Amino acid sequence: MKRALLYAGLTAAARERSEALGYAALALRDHELLPAEQRMLISASLAGATLRIDAENGFTALSLFVKAANDAYVKPHEGRFDPQVFRKRSPSSRATTFTDSSLILANSRGLREVVDTGRGRHSFTLKVPGLQAMELTGVVRNAAGVDTARVEAILLSVSDETLMTAGLNALAVLRLEH
Repeated sequence: MKRALLYAGLTAAARERSEALGYAALALRDHELLPAEQRMLISASLAGATLRIDAENGFTALSLFVKAANDAYVKPHEGRFDPQVFRKRSPSSRATTFTDSSLILANSRGLREVVDTGRGRHSFTLKVPGLQAMELTGVVRNAAGVDTARVEAILLSVSDETLMTAGLNALAVLRLEH
């Protein structure tokens, strides 16, 4: 999770298109291993970072967000938040040590990594410089200069009506401002 976020941040900070797309490809490789809710966060970050430099790859990242959102809608909470996963002798079947996703908590207060030392839990805010949009509405609001009809078509395939409505409302604001 952290590595994919780092690559998304490098994508946003890249000065050249080819460099940004190289980092985006690395982020997508790590993205595939994560639970749907965390894939949503990574793909939204990538869409926000790539739409400004390469619309086609931005649309691909936005489509990956929709796929992850639909997966999360059908099978929510596939990943398990369990900061003790590295200390347990037999971790649960849902919490894995293969990635750091069981240590990452994403909620309305932001993205946090939680480490359980055995004597207490410590949480650290995860921030990536350059990533301005890590949720759908932020991505859509920052999509000035791209084909809004195509953004709308992608948003209409979101299964979660609340999420789709939020995205379409952000798109309406974007259209009214430009």
